[in-house]
Amino acid sequence: MTLPNVNVYHSASSGFLSDVQTLSFTQGRRNLTDLYRGGTGVIQGRRPDLLPTLEIGDEIVITIDYGDVATEMLRTFRVADVTITYGEVSSMDTWEIDIEDAFAYLGRGTVTYTATGGDSIFDTAEACCTQNGLTLTENGTTLSYSSAQTITAQNALDVFQTAANTEQARVYAGSGDISWYARDYWQDNLGTVTFSDDGTGTYTYNQLDFGSLADNYADEVVVFPRGSSDVVSGTGIFSYNLDSYSFDTQQAQYLGQYLLGALSVRDSRIRTIQYLCNSQTATNKFAPTSVNVRAAVKFRGSTYYGVVEGYSVFASPTDVRIQLFLSDASFYSFLVLDDTIYGKLDENKLGW
Repeated sequence: MTLPNVNVYHSASSGFLSDVQTLSFTQGRRNLTDLYRGGTGVIQGRRPDLLPTLEIGDEIVITIDYGDVATEMLRTFRVADVTITYGEVSSMDTWEIDIEDAFAYLGRGTVTYTATGGDSIFDTAEACCTQNGLTLTENGTTLSYSSAQTITAQNALDVFQTAANTEQARVYAGSGDISWYARDYWQDNLGTVTFSDDGTGTYTYNQLDFGSLADNYADEVVVFPRGSSDVVSGTGIFSYNLDSYSFDTQQAQYLGQYLLGALSVRDSRIRTIQYLCNSQTATNKFAPTSVNVRAAVKFRGSTYYGVVEGYSVFASPTDVRIQLFLSDASFYSFLVLDDTIYGKLDENKLGW
């Protein structure tokens, strides 16, 4: 069995950390209705005397591959904390580095911004990033527009989250950058990876968790456009509330109706899937953790579809284990022309 190459690079010293024993990190979200928050992780190793000088905010680059750097996993974080534990003798000394991504910096930052009614909501999100030393990259064309807003020293992550709510954008963070995927982009670019329990898929898994998620179900959606009156879609006791910067009440209504359609799945569905990278025959063992991935999971003769919302990685010099957090694909089953799964009349929902 091929062993992984697990490398941790410290950008400030232009060197790799030696004696890394394990690393783990989690990014994204678990449920469709979760707020975005900082991705975090921990790197553990031996011989703290060999560590370079580490400072809070230093960039850490993690790469994992199986001999082919063209299909490696590459993630960037920043140093959040460093702990040294000393044993009875120097050979027992260990170190631990806490790491975090750009969302954590938004969470500690503020933003001051004035939006003219009709501005792209992407401009508001971009202001949150640029004022906190981060870069925001737009993929696709943002279709939502902001109402007139004067934002003064507000929490940058809260404002950014509200902007993402307004567009229903999917967002992903690195150490100093965030990628923004507009809804017209991710709805048309969900790539499919296949898992199976009988060897017929590209990937095999070692554990599935099913469940019905109350957090991902609603029969009433209440949108609170900041600076305007709330807008209600549907009726019922399972209510989902969110803030937005919707341009007007009509746009807020469209947003609420869109979410009401997305959050209408009652059945028990796949919540998480785990797989061991070492046992995979696929060349790219990390494709399921890429942006905008739909997983087709074959389980005891039936196939279930889920969209990857986030993931956790545990890596050591001997193996790499990945857990994917899935929302059922029914949440995202909006009509996409010419798509074999989402291009069927009477089976898919209308988009927005």
